[in-house]
Formats: sequence, structure tokens, C-alpha cells
Amino acid sequence: MPSWPTQSDYKDALQNPDAAFRDPDLQRSQAERSPMGVPRARSGAFASVYKMTGPKGTVALKLFNFPNADRARRYKAVSDYLEQTLGPKKPACLVTFQYHAEGVRVGKAWYPTLTMPWVRGVSLGEWVRQTVERKVPDLAGVRRMADRWAALVEQLQAAKVTHGDLQHDNVMVVNDAPVLVDYDGMCVPALDPADPRKKLEQLEFGKPAYQHPGRAAERLSGTLDHFAAWVILIALRAIAADPNLYVEHVLKTDNENLVFTPADMHHPAGSKLWPELLKCPDPEVADWARALRASLDKPFSQIPPFNLDPFSRLRKLVVVPVRDWAAIEAETTRLKQAGKAVPADLRDRTDPARALRELCEARAKDWDRIAAEGTRLAAGRPLPPELARTVDE
Repeated sequence: MPSWPTQSDYKDALQNPDAAFRDPDLQRSQAERSPMGVPRARSGAFASVYKMTGPKGTVALKLFNFPNADRARRYKAVSDYLEQTLGPKKPACLVTFQYHAEGVRVGKAWYPTLTMPWVRGVSLGEWVRQTVERKVPDLAGVRRMADRWAALVEQLQAAKVTHGDLQHDNVMVVNDAPVLVDYDGMCVPALDPADPRKKLEQLEFGKPAYQHPGRAAERLSGTLDHFAAWVILIALRAIAADPNLYVEHVLKTDNENLVFTPADMHHPAGSKLWPELLKCPDPEVADWARALRASLDKPFSQIPPFNLDPFSRLRKLVVVPVRDWAAIEAETTRLKQAGKAVPADLRDRTDPARALRELCEARAKDWDRIAAEGTRLAAGRPLPPELARTVDE
């Protein structure tokens, strides 16, 4: 079996596209070239991407750096899910792609290719830099981008799609909207079996500045995006609230990421950034950062799910048949201390005397339960007069 092509081998093949490709459109396309006149590669850990322009437009051509026997099955599962299962319901942030197991010929052998439309925009990292470095930084624009990012993640979750490598270079900004590229680590339901023994290995582990240190030990699953999604949201919202964070942690240090660095994730105790985020003028950023920082000291499975509803835990506590009123009261107190007003639809359900009130208002009184519930409540607080009378009775 021939050895896998090197980048130099691929570039040689791209010099003669009519002989290198099976796809008729690629046969008539030309690769973008460097000043030296050779095809220009945008190199990554798993593949190199070439900008190919032909009669039907411009596409991104991905040529892989090493073999993987499982690659074709994974890409087919992703493509089938996006185009057939989701179809018109596919999130707008995702683009179509074509995978060909035998797409490019190098020497006498054929090797896989992946093509997708060339996304015309700038990376999220470059967009933030341009936006903050304006004479008057557009902080409102950064905040809008944060909101659009949150909406994108929620759309992915609703569609049961996990990107697997969320980071600034894989998010392109097109007409002020984020679009995702690079689907090497994507997970869809067909690749996420319920049986843990059948879970697949990851092909992509993400950029260290966006990932929990425990990520590398995980298998492919639908939970891999939570940490990176929080990292990007926190970075955008923190910059919108205090652009000096970006100046100090990116511009002055030549940091290639949005705000965080790999050291912030692997050595959080020595990080200067985490304490600053906990004091962020945006109280939601401070809350999110506190939860995400705490998750670095815990197993990967305990990363907080990406959910912007601050009342999600309280909602879960009040819908169970037998309510844990102590837990409800503790969570309500925590939210109030964080400056969160409990919504009207939850207010009645969080009343610790609700169970007693329901017992007292029942047509047929269960006096034993009324006495027990009344005694329990009276031990911690005075009972409302109308309930106290029934309990006394």
C-alpha cells in the first residue's frame, strides 16, 4: 500500500487538477497560489484546506494528513443527518459539504477529499479584533454578536448537532452572523449511541484555550460543545462589558485566542484572567465564569450544560411530584442574592408553604399530614395566620 501523501505531494497533484480529481468541477478549478506560484495550503492538525475557484464558484477543498478507516462512515452519517433528517430544519449556521472516499489522485492511488462552499467572511477572532480596535470600539456590536452566538448554540442543541471544535478560527462572521466551518469532530445522533461501550473515539480534541483539560479522555458524544460554547460566550460578553480585558489579555500579549489561553484552563489557580472575570461589571458573566472556573476542578461530566435560563435548576425542582422544599428555598435564596427576580410563573411554586396551603384548602382534610407539615414549617418560620388557624384546629 502506498504511503500517505505529504503536503508537498498534494501540492504537486493540484498543479494538474484535470488529472488529479474525479469531480468534473474540481478538474476545471484552480487552487489559490502563494507568491511563489504554488498552491496555498491552510494547514491544520488533521488536514490542509485549499481555496479552489472554478466555473461554478469557489469551494474549500480539504485534503487529509493521515488515513482513518472510520472517516467515511462518520462523514456519511453527518451528511445524511444534516441533509436528509434535518433538511430544511438544518441550522443556518451550518453549510453543506461533499465527502468523496476517492476524490484526489496522488501518484497511482486515490485519496479522500471533502469540499464545501468557501465561506466569505472573517474569522470570529479577526472580527473581534477589528471591532475593538476601531477608533470608537463597537461594544454594542460585540454584545449583539454574543447574543447571536448564544442563539447559534441553542439552535445546534435543538437540532442535536455537536460541532466538536468550537473556537475562533472555526466561526466565520458573514454579514454580522456567525457561521461554523470545519466539521471533522462533528457528532450527530447516529454517532452517539446510548451504550457507552459502543461510543466512538474522537478525531478532534479542540483548541486547548477553549477546552476543559478532561476533554482528551472523552469519547465522541453530544456533550462535547458545552465548555467551548461557554468560553466563547463569556469572552464576548466580558469584552463588551470591559474592552480593557481584550487589550490586556490579547493585544498586549499577542494572544491568538479571544481572551483565554491554554494556561487559564490547565493552571487556573495561577490565572490572572479568572479573578477579573469574577469581578466583571456584567453580573451574568461573573456568574457564568464562576461556574465554568469551578468545573475545571471537576470531572468533564460536570461541566455546566449550556443553558442561559438562570432558573433552569429551580424549574426542575418545582415540577417533581414530591418537592424538596428545602432545596427550593435554598435555590430561591441563591437567585435573590444574585439579583434575580423569580418569574411570576415560578413564584407560587416556590412558596415553601404551598404544600401546607394545598392541604388546608382541600375539601377533605388530611389532619395528620396537616399537623406534620405545619410542625415542619413552624420549626423554621412563623406560619401565615390563615394556615396557623387550620394547623391549630
